[in-house]
Parts: sequence; structure tokens; C-alpha cells
Amino acid sequence: MKKLIDWIRKYLSLIGLTLAVIGMFFTVIYSIPQIEHILDPIFWIGIFLIWLGMIIGKNKVNEKRDMKWDKNKEKKSEETLKDEKLDGLVTERSENGEKKFEGTYKNGKKDGLFTWWYENGQKEYEGFYKDGRKISVEEWNEDGSVKE
Repeated sequence: MKKLIDWIRKYLSLIGLTLAVIGMFFTVIYSIPQIEHILDPIFWIGIFLIWLGMIIGKNKVNEKRDMKWDKNKEKKSEETLKDEKLDGLVTERSENGEKKFEGTYKNGKKDGLFTWWYENGQKEYEGFYKDGRKISVEEWNEDGSVKE
């Protein structure tokens, strides 16, 4: 399906440009009254195809979802890449299946809440980031008490 959409996006504008040039060339340059009623719609169909190809190409986003699994077929981590950069929620799990890490990226930079957990399920670290810069941080000991 992706190959078909790429082919349509690539060749739709080319076909449209060809039709528009043919229609414009014969209508404007030669102004042949006998075929003008045929060539004028060809020109506008060509313009429409150019526009359609541009719209289809504009919406193309290189997005990929990556999931890693452990040997027991349990999900170990999950992340979304947009144009080869982390974008969206990233989650990593420990061997026992509990969350180990969770955070949000935007255009490859940390953006939002980031949380790490100890193996026992207690929070280890929680930080808030904006455009890759750390805004606030809170840390805990393995017993759940706040680190000094």
C-alpha cells in the first residue's frame, strides 16, 4: 500500500503537469476553435492533478513504531520515531514486566514528564523537561523516602 501511495504521489503531479502544458500550449498558442472545448478541460484536469499530487505528498510523514520483546514474548520497550527522531511516549520494562522507564519526546528532545522506577516498583526519579531542558526533578530512595 505504501509503495502505491508513493507511486501515486510521485507520478500524479508529473501527469498533471503534462496535461496542463498540453492543454495550455494548444489552447493559448494555437487557439484552434474546433478543439478548444476539448483542450480547456484537459488544462484544468492537469492543474487539479498537480494540486492533488502536492496534497498527497504534503501529508507524507516518516513515522515508525518500534517495539522490543524479551525471550518470554513480553513487551520490553516501545517507542515512536518520526523522521528518525524519538517522538511520543517511550516506555521500557524490566525483566519482571514492571515499568522501568517512561517519558515523552518531541522531535528527538525530552519534552514532558520522565519517570524511572526501581525493580521493587518504587519511583526512583521523576523529572519534567521542556524542549530538552530539565525544568524540575524529584528523586526517591528504594524504600520510597525522598532523597536529600
